Amino acid sequence: MSVGPISSTTATPVPYTPTVQSREREQHPETAAKGTQELSPEEKREVVELRKRDQQVKSHEQAHLSALGPYRTGPASFDYTTGPDGKRYAVGGEVPIDLSEASTPRETIKKAQTIRGAALAPADPSTADRRAAAEAASLESEARAELTREAEATNADQETVPETGADHGEGKFSGPASVESPYSDDSSQTLFDELI
Repeated sequence: MSVGPISSTTATPVPYTPTVQSREREQHPETAAKGTQELSPEEKREVVELRKRDQQVKSHEQAHLSALGPYRTGPASFDYTTGPDGKRYAVGGEVPIDLSEASTPRETIKKAQTIRGAALAPADPSTADRRAAAEAASLESEARAELTREAEATNADQETVPETGADHGEGKFSGPASVESPYSDDSSQTLFDELI
């Protein structure tokens, strides 16, 4: 079973660069419970950026989840950082997906199309999202090739050759022996045709 993530960790629409103060608070959580009123203007701006990023990451991953359906292998997971206000903010995330073949080529095609759509569902697909979409497209292509091979094999099995006599090409026709006459009023009457 092949499992891959659809992730937003590589796309960063709102860049986040932690300040010296937030790094210190991450290392010393006892001082992290500072209220927003006690924050410096720089720290307040950082909190605003972190809130925006948190919301973007969560809505990005929710777009994947909403479109993915049964092909996810677990819930969304997030990477967090602690802001200067002591709260945790999502700065990256991913949704695990199942990129294995389904039981039939047709089901695999449907699955691959769903996964591809889910990978590209957010307004700003990340590099990892585009990679997952490409893998799904490859899975779909392989399933279509398998479907074509199956159809060709079925067509080859269904081809029939008329029965022929020993003198190659002369003999009896193996098709129907009677044909409805289009000129008859009586529908039970048949026109017998013998082909030589």
